[in-house]
Amino acid sequence: MFKRVERKRKKREEEEDLGLDEDMKEIMGFHDTDSDESNSDSELEGDSEDSSPDGVNADGGMEVGMVGKDRDDEMTSEEEGADEEPPMSVAEALKNPIYLISLDPTVHGCILCRGKLIKSAGMAAAHRNAIAHKRRFERFKALAVDADQGSNAWDIAKVVQSVSRAHRPEPSEMLSNRALKRQTKRAAIREKKRRHKELKAKAIAKKAPKKPLKGDEVNGASAPPTPVDLPPLQSWSEKPRKKRKTEQETSIDTLVETQEVTPKPAAPTSVKALSAKKSTVGSPRHLHPKGTKRRKQTS
Repeated sequence: MFKRVERKRKKREEEEDLGLDEDMKEIMGFHDTDSDESNSDSELEGDSEDSSPDGVNADGGMEVGMVGKDRDDEMTSEEEGADEEPPMSVAEALKNPIYLISLDPTVHGCILCRGKLIKSAGMAAAHRNAIAHKRRFERFKALAVDADQGSNAWDIAKVVQSVSRAHRPEPSEMLSNRALKRQTKRAAIREKKRRHKELKAKAIAKKAPKKPLKGDEVNGASAPPTPVDLPPLQSWSEKPRKKRKTEQETSIDTLVETQEVTPKPAAPTSVKALSAKKSTVGSPRHLHPKGTKRRKQTS
């Protein structure tokens, strides 16, 4: 049993590598049965076929595949029917661009909006009020002015559809509202930085000292005076230097010479001062010994 399953698995892998489908196998005459299977395996398969209910084949998978294939064919035929172009004149399209699809009477289509399926009257009204449909209808009317009213409207509709595809933006160019806001915010920040740099450069240029031009120096214009042989300014933190001995001696000699040369001014004499001097000279001083007090005379 396991050997048979292993052989089938290997055979399926080989068929997948070769790209063989069920249709290709039927065309080429291949069958799913293995020639290496034993008689016991065939008997078991016969028993399983007998035990299967009536109306159901042992190759049920093949039948399911055929049913699915038929459904796919039906869907493709319906799509082709929907894509068919029923005859419609320019005058009819200007009155009502919505037409009836022949395969299903409850489904309508629009001559200007390819692939649009309308299944009710409400959907038809909503589609007529759509912005894209109105834009295409205006283009159709502009192109139909010069065309014959009895000509085929599908030719003009194809031109309108090609123009709408050409003006359709690519998915990469379409940005969300959040992305657009982010872009505008970044642009505003960049502009603000640029203005700040310009203002900063102007302020630095105003603070910088103006240098004399070369033409003024050649013409003999007076340049601003520069200090020459000025002693350096003494800071508060520096201590005054001590004078040398020679400097101290010279300063003392100059002071002595000035004192000798300049005469002393005479002291002013007055009458009161002279009389007081005479009185002190004439009257003897009464000296009291230290520690004794003058006794008061009692009367």
